[in-house]
Amino acid sequence: LESALRQLQEAQAQLVQSEKMASLGQLVAGVAHEINNPLSYVSNNVAVLDRDVRQVAAIMAEYRRHLGTPLPAAIREAEERIDLNYTLENLDRLLSSTRQGLQRVREIVAGLRDFSRIDEADRKSINPNDAVRATLEMVRYHVRHKGINLVVELGELPAIWCFAGKLNQVLLNIIMNAIQAVDSGATITVSSRVNAEGTEVSIAIADTGPGIPDTIRGK
Repeated sequence: LESALRQLQEAQAQLVQSEKMASLGQLVAGVAHEINNPLSYVSNNVAVLDRDVRQVAAIMAEYRRHLGTPLPAAIREAEERIDLNYTLENLDRLLSSTRQGLQRVREIVAGLRDFSRIDEADRKSINPNDAVRATLEMVRYHVRHKGINLVVELGELPAIWCFAGKLNQVLLNIIMNAIQAVDSGATITVSSRVNAEGTEVSIAIADTGPGIPDTIRGK
């Protein structure tokens, strides 16, 4: 009876966890979708702005060249008021940093979409490195905020058949445990490799923290 009760409790816990993961997957997928909509038109607008602003700057340079020196007082005052020289010199840098920021948001959204596979019930063929990258995208803020040195050493891996969402969840749990256990300045290393025969894939997570206390290691 005790064994049957224990098995029933374990089955119930697995069912509850499965339902929680399905709900979380739907939530994450919805958030990614909502972010992706405005991101698309902002990205398009920036691309158009990049093109048009460069053309306007080129025309303005021609105007200044043909107007001669000195420029009319009203134009000089307007240029000084908006610091035109500085603006023209830094247009490339501003537009480049904006594009980089948008690309970073795209990567975050892609990570959310990948991670939302935790509600999938069927196995599928994936590259395990993709699961690692998606998980690291989820924890990147915590790594930076705590000042942790993250080392990623991913080997060339074949695709494997697995429950992709469950793999993501396992990786997230282990890496978050490592982040919470170490102090600022510690190193967390995530690596992957395939054996010489190409039949086994392994993912290793190590940290330079204090380790698991003996009193709870059995858990």
